[in-house]
Amino acid sequence: LGEHAILPSECSKGALVVGTTRQTLVGLFDPVGPGTALPGLFDRLSSAARDRARMPCVYKLSPRAAAQARQAGWSLIPIAEEAVIDLSTFDLAAPRRSGLRRKLRKAKSTGVSVVHTASLPVQEMAEVAREWVSLRKTERGFSMGRFAPDYVAGQRVFRAEAEGRLLAFA
Repeated sequence: LGEHAILPSECSKGALVVGTTRQTLVGLFDPVGPGTALPGLFDRLSSAARDRARMPCVYKLSPRAAAQARQAGWSLIPIAEEAVIDLSTFDLAAPRRSGLRRKLRKAKSTGVSVVHTASLPVQEMAEVAREWVSLRKTERGFSMGRFAPDYVAGQRVFRAEAEGRLLAFA
């Protein structure tokens, strides 16, 4: 969405997607390219960050890429995990899901339902996005994204609606 760039390897056969924040130059996800092109990318990220007066860091690496970063002398600190739900074993009736059941009952009692259809109300979604921004001054951007109708049109979108009115979407 325009706020990321490609940092090529020295040999230009490998690359790393990077994003800039106020204080950091962030390598996003695993580097791509042939194995011989990848080891130097972490050094290249450090150098590029230094040139921009920023701290280098990496985000959302696989265990294999994290091992490569360690071999390049980086210190790694886990900061988050992806939420993954195994639908084959998920059980809403499980005792630990009581909070979720309570939220779902409350939503249902107020007329809110979650909808997933192939066709999207893009104009309504744009209005919800504008309202969200007006309440928070800015979109999160970076790894959280920004509302972009063309991008959203190609995604699986779940909408919260009440009385036919769009309240939120993810």
